[in-house]
Amino acid sequence: MRNETTAKELGESTGVKPDTFRMRWNRLRETKPEHFACSFDVNAPLSPVQIEYLLNAGKNQMPQLSKKPIENSVLDNPAPAATVGAVFEPTTKPSGLTKWPLWAAFIITAGASIPNMVEVTQAIKGSGLVAWSLTFAFTLSPFLLILSRAKGLFKWAVVIGVMGYTAFCNTASIFGGLTSLDKGYIMHPTVFLEAVTNMLNTDYLNTARALAALMALLIGAIEFVAFKNLAK
Repeated sequence: MRNETTAKELGESTGVKPDTFRMRWNRLRETKPEHFACSFDVNAPLSPVQIEYLLNAGKNQMPQLSKKPIENSVLDNPAPAATVGAVFEPTTKPSGLTKWPLWAAFIITAGASIPNMVEVTQAIKGSGLVAWSLTFAFTLSPFLLILSRAKGLFKWAVVIGVMGYTAFCNTASIFGGLTSLDKGYIMHPTVFLEAVTNMLNTDYLNTARALAALMALLIGAIEFVAFKNLAK
């Protein structure tokens, strides 16, 4: 009966850890699928061809099979490359995220925030031209950062700051719309706010604040998830 050499036994005889053989095996599956079609099994018998590649895969260049057999009695094993019951896995890599839905979500939420940002910025500055300029600057900055593939904490600080201001504008605009305080000093709750306060038995102002903050948080969460995945 011929001897069978496993990766575990090969590691014991050569001093190479089985985890090292596992990593080499996974790399060789991409370049030599004809010899490494199955998944790695530390207890599965190895063929002489597989042993030759595994022992030399740590070199800079892919080894060429020698014509002479390795001088080791355990290499007489004629075991096939794939063992019975081995689990085969596809060698193709996943294509990754589908980016266009992320871009669509980012653009839609940014477009919904633009009127609120213009309204609040104009109330702060008192100039329509300045309000539109600042709004476009805050809206386009995340897009440009995504396209530039910028790295580092400063990028995220800028993005979080812009999203924070966007959330503030959305909250203030929605709150003003629910209470009519964006048009004057006297509160006139909308029919919707009246219905919600009667349903929850709450007061106008705190209910309007909670609704405005919730809607702004949802918009900001969608923008952040889209930006984070697009920036990968």
